[in-house]
Amino acid sequence: MQEIWSNLVGGTQLIPIMRTIVIVAAGFAFARLGSLAAERMVTANLDGHRGMIVRRASHYLILALFLITALHQLGFNLSALLGAAGIASVAIGFASQTSASNLTSGLFLIGEESFRIGDVIRIGDTTGEVLNIDLLSVKLRTFDNLFIRLPDE
Repeated sequence: MQEIWSNLVGGTQLIPIMRTIVIVAAGFAFARLGSLAAERMVTANLDGHRGMIVRRASHYLILALFLITALHQLGFNLSALLGAAGIASVAIGFASQTSASNLTSGLFLIGEESFRIGDVIRIGDTTGEVLNIDLLSVKLRTFDNLFIRLPDE
């Protein structure tokens, strides 16, 4: 324990840790600013839903790049980490087939613009005004003022 503490205080481990903290902090800031800028560019030409998708995707992509850089700075073996992530993604893919189906359907609903926010639609026995079209669900308000979330299937 004494040796670890002396290495940390002596500076051999302190500099990479400080660099990692700076990289992570810069990553959060850059992900926030970059995703907002990407959303503004997309919503200037397209609707707000596509802007929301671009904002979320760019935020997580930028943040992931900075976190991978931070892990590399700490000396982690990223090839082993990426191999484990590949195996985990296959397992998660099998476990989340319904969510993946809803996500794909949500992308088609937003892309094809079958209906928009504010439209009155009927799905099965449910009729209501569209409040939100998300990647996983459509949110309606019925004429009885009930809030209903219907999965994108």
